[in-house]
Amino acid sequence: MEEVRQSYELILSEYKNLVEGLKVYHVAADQLKIGQPLIVRAPIKGEVIQNDLVTGDYLNTEAGLLVKIAELSQVYVAAQVKEKDIRFIHKGD
Repeated sequence: MEEVRQSYELILSEYKNLVEGLKVYHVAADQLKIGQPLIVRAPIKGEVIQNDLVTGDYLNTEAGLLVKIAELSQVYVAAQVKEKDIRFIHKGD
């Protein structure tokens, strides 16, 4: 009985950790169903500039970064412009 209780408490603890992890992405664990796609929303705004996710992939904590998001409302560029072309460059371009 003690072994079963410890096993239950371990599984319950893992479940609670997963539920808390899903809260980071504003996902309610009680609304998930087996086979249903999981839509994950980034906690930051921006554009996806790299996506290495594959449909059906199994993800774990060792997977590393799979999606890069960049906030592109302001982009700074360092460029070498010839003197004859500098008249075509304006603030805000």
